Amino acid sequence: MRENISILWVEDSKSYYEEAKDILEMHAEDKGIKVNFKYVENAFSLLEELDKQVQGFQIHDICFIDYALSMPDNKTGENIIRELRQKKVGADILFYSSENIATIRETIKQDLSSFEGVYVADRDTFEDKSKLLLNKNSKKLYSINNIRGILMNETSENDYIMKSYILKEYSTLSDEQKEEITNIIKEKISNKASDIDDISKKLLKRIEDKHFLEAKKILSIANDLLGLKDRYEILEKIIEYKSVSDVESGKIDNYLNKLVDLRNKLAHRKLEICNSCQYVLHYNDIDDYEQKHCCNECDDNCVHTEDNKICVEDWNNLKKELIEFGQSMDKLL
Repeated sequence: MRENISILWVEDSKSYYEEAKDILEMHAEDKGIKVNFKYVENAFSLLEELDKQVQGFQIHDICFIDYALSMPDNKTGENIIRELRQKKVGADILFYSSENIATIRETIKQDLSSFEGVYVADRDTFEDKSKLLLNKNSKKLYSINNIRGILMNETSENDYIMKSYILKEYSTLSDEQKEEITNIIKEKISNKASDIDDISKKLLKRIEDKHFLEAKKILSIANDLLGLKDRYEILEKIIEYKSVSDVESGKIDNYLNKLVDLRNKLAHRKLEICNSCQYVLHYNDIDDYEQKHCCNECDDNCVHTEDNKICVEDWNNLKKELIEFGQSMDKLL
């Protein structure tokens, strides 16, 4: 799953849903946000989805609910509000309707006791209110835990696709192409021969005795012998053989040298947000922290060394690059 924000949308007019969704997707893309929409046509499916969340992990961050549902099970908006009172729903909820907005607000006040996390819009203001909720939820993408999480999630998805593509397409290559890839692997492992143990040297000897390896054997080689960049180089070679243009060489280099490098830094370092809220700071160890940590007088001109800070603008650009590269990888499967 790549999405940053998940929206559950109940609306009995599929055409209205499609039109409104397209507008929100364009807004999300402009903000560097990946959104997953789940569409349901009736209140029964809505409540079933929310029940799953109450009992388990949270799937949906926002719910858009057409108040005037015309359903055979008589689950009108008023009934839904009453049922929501019995559930501890963590998602933001936006009820919308073309009429009776005052009645909806009064029902919400009586049955949910508070407007916190519950919003109301008419059809004319739905676009503005839905964007407001999207922007509100997107702020979580700027918390420390979610910055780590987004990097880990996106890069893990890409690694899964890389391995899956190698497994799927390697067998379709000619023997000559397989042999060329095997020779690349032999050379990479041989270059590390002085630093590897006896078990690894035996593995190298077995590889040298073969004309070419099978895909599963390649992917089972230890990371210290065949690293992540090496595996992406194999992916790139297969893409070249298959004449696939979705993932360009320059994009892979940028991804590995910038985005994966950042992932490796932030996954294993102490993080904090500076007092000006303009930078995420990362520290390698206690000495690094004591030299560079954010001081109490920190302001909008927060001064730190360039190698341990990420500003908001940089993070926005990095998110967009992650999404764009992920979309190109998704096309491989």
